[in-house]
Amino acid sequence: MIKIFCVEGTKGAGKTTTIQNLRNFFETKKLSVVVKAPFYDVRPELKKLTGFENTYPASLDPIAAPLCNDLLIKQITSDINNKKADEILIFDRGWLTGLTTLLGSVLPAEQKQKEMKRWESLMLPTIFLYTKPDNTLSVRKNELSFNVGLKDKKMVEHDFILRYNLIQKYKNCVLSQVETFPLADDKEIQQKILQNKLLEKVFYR
Repeated sequence: MIKIFCVEGTKGAGKTTTIQNLRNFFETKKLSVVVKAPFYDVRPELKKLTGFENTYPASLDPIAAPLCNDLLIKQITSDINNKKADEILIFDRGWLTGLTTLLGSVLPAEQKQKEMKRWESLMLPTIFLYTKPDNTLSVRKNELSFNVGLKDKKMVEHDFILRYNLIQKYKNCVLSQVETFPLADDKEIQQKILQNKLLEKVFYR
């Protein structure tokens, strides 16, 4: 069984629901599960140091961008180092979102290359969930904003392409890559199909 992995994906692909379903399953087996969301966990320190409340706008500021990147790497590294032996550690977004944020930042190209090496050392086994940009816009149209880096259709499409291409580049760490919409007409059936497919990769191996 894999005891540390991350769930990555495009907006609206079902990351939160999938993580909760996996967590519920593990807990029914009396297993200890910890879910970490580094992009949320760094926000208090990010705001204290830079005044920015979210990582995306911080990545577009020349002073905040390197601090933001460093905070994220240190947060994930700390979470990994503090994992207990008997725990299952699930990251709600990790290296893929980190690389996406880094590559879209205002850092100079040379510095981006250097920081990519740091992120590459954090490439954990990964479940990648994706849905096409039109589906993202359909199910999350009222939740799009510049603050999360997905203001409009153009930004949604760019984010999709960047994440999808990065996953193909680093596919050696991918446990499963699933297009989650549509899987089935019935939402509950869809979620069950997905859960079973992912458990084959994580729990039953």
